[in-house]
Amino acid sequence: MAKKSNQNLLIAAVVLVVAVAIFMNSGITGEVTKCNAEARVFVSPLEVPAGYYITIGVEPGPDGAKASAKVINSDDSVVGLTAPRHATRIYWDKQEWTYKTGGDWNTGVYRIRVDDKNDCSAYGYFKIV
Repeated sequence: MAKKSNQNLLIAAVVLVVAVAIFMNSGITGEVTKCNAEARVFVSPLEVPAGYYITIGVEPGPDGAKASAKVINSDDSVVGLTAPRHATRIYWDKQEWTYKTGGDWNTGVYRIRVDDKNDCSAYGYFKIV
């Protein structure tokens, strides 16, 4: 009888863990819903030494793109801000501009973050070698 009780307890625990996992990932936990912008962010070249220029291209989605783009390092710290030269606060046409990476940046993966008017983010990636 004890063995059957332990099996039922184990099954109940597994069901509870699965239910909690589903609930936590369902978006109905009361947290702010995360979103992804439909914009596309391109970075070229994909690998550069610190202090070199990269080209950033942004194709905004239907919700546009904010003119300010953040440069974020692998520690999730913002290490720079950049923007296309002639863009308004929110733009809807494709933009492309150059940006000089920091001469003292550590090697690693960096990303360019562009938000749309709803603060949804799109990313482009490059690497400092």
